[in-house]
Amino acid sequence: METSCLNIVHQMQNECSIKIDSLQKILSFLYNQQFSQFRYQENDVSSLILSAENDKFNRHVVMEILQKPSSYYNDQSCHSVYEETSDNSSLTISPLEIYELDNFIIKEFYYTKYECSKSLVTINEVKGDNIHEIKYLKGSFQQFLMINHQFEPISKCINLQSLNYEINSNFFGTYAAYFLGNAISQCSKLQKLQLSINSHGLQQQDALYLVQSISNCTNLTKLSLTLNRCGLKTQGSAQFSEKIANLSSLTCLQLTLWSNNIDAHGACIIGQNLSKCKNLRRLSLDFQDNKIEDQGFLHLSHQISQLQMLKKFEIDLWKNNITSKGAYISVKALSYCQTITSLGLRLRSNKIDSIGAMRIGEELVNFTNLQNLSIFLSGNDTINTNGMKFLGRFISQCKKISVLNIDKYSNERKNISILNEKCKKALRLVKIC
Repeated sequence: METSCLNIVHQMQNECSIKIDSLQKILSFLYNQQFSQFRYQENDVSSLILSAENDKFNRHVVMEILQKPSSYYNDQSCHSVYEETSDNSSLTISPLEIYELDNFIIKEFYYTKYECSKSLVTINEVKGDNIHEIKYLKGSFQQFLMINHQFEPISKCINLQSLNYEINSNFFGTYAAYFLGNAISQCSKLQKLQLSINSHGLQQQDALYLVQSISNCTNLTKLSLTLNRCGLKTQGSAQFSEKIANLSSLTCLQLTLWSNNIDAHGACIIGQNLSKCKNLRRLSLDFQDNKIEDQGFLHLSHQISQLQMLKKFEIDLWKNNITSKGAYISVKALSYCQTITSLGLRLRSNKIDSIGAMRIGEELVNFTNLQNLSIFLSGNDTINTNGMKFLGRFISQCKKISVLNIDKYSNERKNISILNEKCKKALRLVKIC
């Protein structure tokens, strides 16, 4: 390996100002990762393209090595790098990571193959009518500098029934939301959609446009939507949930809306709109770091309890200023939905005390069909040993519970042990997590 490193460095040292020791580090790294068949191409005196292959895992890597500042990527348009495959089809190379090495920037690229029901293809190879399921796409930040053609292949999938798309990019904003929304709205046969967008560039109007587009997919039965930090607030929450309610065929819904400044009134409106989804059997609401408080939790719970086909319900209200009274009254409201067999209550880092934990336990007894329970109360510092004892005592009266998932990150581990012991003695648990 050392010889091959030196050979390539010797060929290049007169054409490029990259340091020899830096190149040796790069090549050694690739060699340790079982890459071989190194090839290079000069771009200019301060940049080169190095490619390599890993035969064992059928992975191709192209690294662009630049003697340029990091801001270069924010200011310049991107150019695509392609390489022909054995079947003469182009594979788009997407950026994976940026490494800092001496005063050089190493940009690692990899071929992203998208697994579909009939073949493995890239997004640029999608032909449309032969694709029924796209199991996983992952967008990277550089792709959205070329958004005019980025999402067009999705719109060509006229028979697409399932799409899982994750986007992590601060470049994803208004224009990207517009093009992606248009593409998804063309998939009239879509039944399952999992869309996760994490971008500081996403605004309220962008999120609303995306949901408006998704609501055109009237055949959707399963929807998982993650739109964090896009400033929905009360008005946005109302419009957002109203569009979701138009999807009358939904049986499974997962909403993740972290840090969206949703207040009690916004939560109430969300509940009102979701209560119209009469066919829901599974519902998961992840509203971490909002401003829902007691009134929001209570109204939301009351509306959710009207879903008489609901089997599984999970809610995460980390850091929402929920007090003891708000927690147990809301759990009581939920208990009127007697069809629930699986319940997840994630109420970490709120204002629940020992009395609140005990009263929550009292209300859990009213879930007569409960088989699976998750309860997370860490970060509520005023819950003491007695509070956990009483919680465990009441949970032990839920005779049908077979799976119990308890927060392991309690500030006082002794309390968790006491709760476990109470439940183990009284219940025939299949699993205690």
